[in-house]
Amino acid sequence: MLLTDALDILTEVNNAIAPAPGEIGNKIKEKFESVLQNNPGIFQLIQVAKVLTGEKGTIEMDPDKMAALKFAPITSCDVERSFSIYKTILSEKRTNFSPENLEMYLICNCEKRD
Repeated sequence: MLLTDALDILTEVNNAIAPAPGEIGNKIKEKFESVLQNNPGIFQLIQVAKVLTGEKGTIEMDPDKMAALKFAPITSCDVERSFSIYKTILSEKRTNFSPENLEMYLICNCEKRD
């Protein structure tokens, strides 16, 4: 998914929860803002996306690095999942892996799930 598309979805979610009334609506808005504030990198990605779409942006970054972020994910779920899988490979509790068994294990556990 393009970075710009992912950020568009984030904007749509923000616009959808903005008019939410009442105490629950306020809690949802506060949580959403809290998540964004705890992830300062998202604001850099927003600036990069503006430059990639031709808008005027203010970010100091090499053009090749900016272009490399065209498909940057805005979530880390896949990365966290892969670290969890790799942790089991390096565990002392595992049995000995042959190169073939290790390859099969990685294919079974690391293929993209839809």
